[in-house]
Amino acid sequence: MELRELKLKNRKTCDCGHEFSNADIQPPIIINKDHKFYGGRVEYYVKSKCPKCNAEVYLLLEAYDNKYRVIDIGVEKETAAKKEIVKEEIKEEIKPEGFICEKCGREFKSKSGLASHSRKCQ
Repeated sequence: MELRELKLKNRKTCDCGHEFSNADIQPPIIINKDHKFYGGRVEYYVKSKCPKCNAEVYLLLEAYDNKYRVIDIGVEKETAAKKEIVKEEIKEEIKPEGFICEKCGREFKSKSGLASHSRKCQ
């Protein structure tokens, strides 16, 4: 697995809200051989699971005062693509009911659209 194949999140928090820290770092810690990746900051990485949602992530680490520090997380691109498809399916299934004019029955996407229409509708 190469780090360049990951989709970086540019944050240290999982989609469920868990913030990864040094407590989430478990062996084996893998040395990054691509010294140009992430501006050379990522010296090590480790595969981990989120304790809240069980999502598999890669913790990107840098050496700091003889310890490791999580600077970013990444997920495999296939996993990220699958999650996006699932999110789109959920959005399609849960369509919020529109706002309907009581006078003429016309439907609007937003409450402000209905309010604007209601002033004109007779």
